[in-house]
Amino acid sequence: MTGRFSYRLFLGGRWGRLTRSGQLLSREFADREAVLAALEKAIRLFADQGLKGERISSVIERIGFAKVENALLAQL
Repeated sequence: MTGRFSYRLFLGGRWGRLTRSGQLLSREFADREAVLAALEKAIRLFADQGLKGERISSVIERIGFAKVENALLAQL
């Protein structure tokens, strides 16, 4: 074991009547600040792209995971 830690992010999972597994971002994050930056971008993207009453899983389905991932990982 190298002692190296990293973070992986899943987006768009949900529980309840309609369930959906979250999708794994392709990037592995080395530090907490990068994770927080990606999460902040996800919240902003949801605020900008989400329709009234829509959940983030629905936003991802509507605009496509590739577009969401590209937006989140750009300039990180």
